[in-house]
Amino acid sequence: MKIFPIFLPFAACKRRCVFCDEFLLTGRRNIPDTSEVIDTLGAFRSSYRSDEKYQVAFYGGSFLSLEPYVMKQYIEAVLCNLPESELEGIRFSTTPDSVTEKTVNFLSDYPVSLVELGVQSFDEGVLTLAGRPHSARDIYKAADLLRSAEIDFGIHLMTGLPGSSLEKELLAANEAVSVGASQCRLNPTLVFRGTGLEGMLREGLYKARSIEEAIDSLWRMYVVLEGSGIKVIRMGLCLNGDGDLDDLVAGPYHPAIGDLVLSRVAFEMLFLLCSRSKNKAVVLPVTQQQRSFFTGHKKMVERLLGGEGIRVEFQIVDESVLDISRLLGDLCVCASGGEVNEAFLNPPERFQELRSSHEAQCCCRNHVSSRP
Repeated sequence: MKIFPIFLPFAACKRRCVFCDEFLLTGRRNIPDTSEVIDTLGAFRSSYRSDEKYQVAFYGGSFLSLEPYVMKQYIEAVLCNLPESELEGIRFSTTPDSVTEKTVNFLSDYPVSLVELGVQSFDEGVLTLAGRPHSARDIYKAADLLRSAEIDFGIHLMTGLPGSSLEKELLAANEAVSVGASQCRLNPTLVFRGTGLEGMLREGLYKARSIEEAIDSLWRMYVVLEGSGIKVIRMGLCLNGDGDLDDLVAGPYHPAIGDLVLSRVAFEMLFLLCSRSKNKAVVLPVTQQQRSFFTGHKKMVERLLGGEGIRVEFQIVDESVLDISRLLGDLCVCASGGEVNEAFLNPPERFQELRSSHEAQCCCRNHVSSRP
């Protein structure tokens, strides 16, 4: 499915988060008015096959924090200028604190296909250090309201934020599953010139992660999410050429970081299979597509296996006999070790308190939460 993006940099943001520069990432210095939105949609549509459906996405800022009349103008600019037979829905990004009974009721009049919540973390300390405008409680409330209204929602999470850790990031992935998100976007924190995070870096208050550290967190989060049925739709930011790279001060940037993460996942799957069979030389029946996955980015998987003294021979078959979904589920159980794994399987008391507290409020609204 094709998505036509409309960028609204910093639109209705209550504050500037320490990591964020939407002007840089969107390539825009202003928020488009409705006439510009209409022109942009016309340009998108003219270059697209009319027999395929698509969605329009408003990215950037906090859409539900806009004044109601502004939201209405943007949505109706889409509905009035695109054929109903082609438009599959409208999606947008917003902060959890902007999701209220009032804004959810507003959405009920329109064909909203997805709300993407800019969560970033479920840890209160991390949210405070990152300058987010919402609390962890706001996340649970937003998820409950959207589920009650039967509005599909996704969650955006980040790794490597100030005060974050592998434990907190695994907890965030686990909580994304618990609150009922259908999809997730994962981004490692990058430090851009002119952001609050750059100041923290230069003052010694923040240390950027390496590529290896980022991948170590991302692959674990990926298997937790995908193994629980949540689609990870993207990993890593897309930077627009040399200009964006010039403004990148520090952090685990790689243009193919998603492929690197998937390669690590493939390695962990094969390592798990070999550990179970107690055999360091195995023959694996795979389809051609599966072979590409298990080979990895620039044969990364082969190199990692070699480092462990493992040799895998692929036997190409027409139909898959290897259940990758089951392997993902198995990796969920062992996505981390020791104390971190214990925390992942049994969330700390503060998360249980947040759940029970808000579930009590939900029961007062005659709403039964789907969280365990």
